[in-house]
Amino acid sequence: MIENFIAGDTINFTQHYTDYPSDDYNALFYLNGASLLSISGSASTTSNPDHAEGAFLFTITANQGAYLKSGTYAYAVRVTSGSINYTAESGNITVLPNIALQQSKESICNRMIELIEKSLLNQLSSGEAAESISIAGRSISMMNRRDLLVERSFWDRERKALINARLGKSGIKQLGIVI
Repeated sequence: MIENFIAGDTINFTQHYTDYPSDDYNALFYLNGASLLSISGSASTTSNPDHAEGAFLFTITANQGAYLKSGTYAYAVRVTSGSINYTAESGNITVLPNIALQQSKESICNRMIELIEKSLLNQLSSGEAAESISIAGRSISMMNRRDLLVERSFWDRERKALINARLGKSGIKQLGIVI
């Protein structure tokens, strides 16, 4: 079984279970973790480079895998034949993040600061917003101005630390050289 793959990549793998040949059984591969996915296995053919008689070929398409969140997933391969069901294999697989689709931490910080500043501007232009409201039995709690300012300071410090790290500045000043 594969140990890991990058979310959004097309993954092909062949599994052979001597007790459950593809001529007699159907197979389903389940991933359960931060996201869920199930795919059907097809009988392996001679055109498959990893062909084995009675094996199952599983394919996770790029579209299916693109929505998987990174993390450790439990997997199981279930085989069925009529009313007979067996778990042929189970274990863990790591889904790695697709770097091409990830936002940088710096852009997340910028976005958070932007949203907090919009909220502050909204409170200033419309007066102090209520800290909570209820509509049709649902309650919504909002951050007050002080909490928003604290959050903005946090995200600004995070952004500055990321920028300094990118530029090779540690923020630690050297006081003197000891010989």
